[in-house]
Amino acid sequence: MAMITKPPMRITLSRPAEKYVRERARAEHYHTAGEYVDDLIRDDQKRLQAGKRLEALLLEGIHSGSGIVMGSKEWKKFRGDILSRVGREKYEKNPQGRFPEDS
Repeated sequence: MAMITKPPMRITLSRPAEKYVRERARAEHYHTAGEYVDDLIRDDQKRLQAGKRLEALLLEGIHSGSGIVMGSKEWKKFRGDILSRVGREKYEKNPQGRFPEDS
C-alpha cells in the first residue's frame, strides 16, 4: 500500500519577519528556516501543554478543600521544603529569589 503524503505547507511572511526568521535560524545553527519554525512550533506546543497542566493543578488545589493559615512558621517550613527540592545553590544564585518572610 502506497503512503499518501501531503505537499509541504507554504507560509508567506512579511519581509521583516522573513529576515528575522533567517537570522535566528542561522544564529541558532539550524540547517533551514523551516527547521527553526518547526522548533518554534514544538516549543509552543510544550508551553500550551504546561499551561494546561498548571491550570489543572490550580483547579485541583482550589477544589481540594479548606486552605490553611500560613504564618511565619509555616512559610519557613515551606521555604525549607522548596529549597531542598530545587537545591539551595540555585536559590542563592538568584538575587531576586524571595519568599514572603524575606521581605
